[in-house]
Amino acid sequence: MRKKDFELLIFDLDGTLYPEKEQITRAFINAAATMVSQVEKISQKQGREKIEEEKQKLGEKIAGNATYSLTLLTHWKVDIEEYAKAVSNNVKDLSKIIRKDQYAIQTMHKIAATYPVFLYTTNNRFLGARILDHIQMAEFFPKDRRFTISSIKDLDIERSDIKDFIKPGKEGFKYITDREGVNFDQVLMVGDSQTADIRPAEKLGMQTYHVSSRPDFYNLPSWLGLEG
Repeated sequence: MRKKDFELLIFDLDGTLYPEKEQITRAFINAAATMVSQVEKISQKQGREKIEEEKQKLGEKIAGNATYSLTLLTHWKVDIEEYAKAVSNNVKDLSKIIRKDQYAIQTMHKIAATYPVFLYTTNNRFLGARILDHIQMAEFFPKDRRFTISSIKDLDIERSDIKDFIKPGKEGFKYITDREGVNFDQVLMVGDSQTADIRPAEKLGMQTYHVSSRPDFYNLPSWLGLEG
């Protein structure tokens, strides 16, 4: 098979590369509830109920899965970096949560040797960096090749525009492609969420590769024409 012609591959495989993530999800919930309780001067329990209520409303509004981060930053004036640190601090021993995957590492080696790659995740820079180090993927996605929720703080945008830079908003995709100097039709989006990764990328004219299991990811080099 002939190698497929792409100028950039954008990845977001949080749900595939570390599916055992109950503790990580809980860290986002607890940090968000704490920040809501502090802003509104209510109890932690009330903060949890409030963030869950607004998350559901936002999900209905965007016709998709609203993350805790998106909900928090849409409805409350909180510091992104403070929230990111709180989430990371709530996740203790990653070795008890996430297992390294040698096949995934080998797969990324094959891909990154041929294509420029970029990470676009709704995770934050602190926890994201810890996870990448732990699963031995940091070398493929150095800090200047990552767009996280924390990256929004570095952009010169109005607060009302923040939500558009968090998936399924499309501005993050546009920021990455503009920065890399590539057209949408030259990009492959590799993701495991139809709502957050695949649909918005397709609407922009990107090609997509949906990963619903680890074997799907392992097969990506073959699909790209790098094997066989």
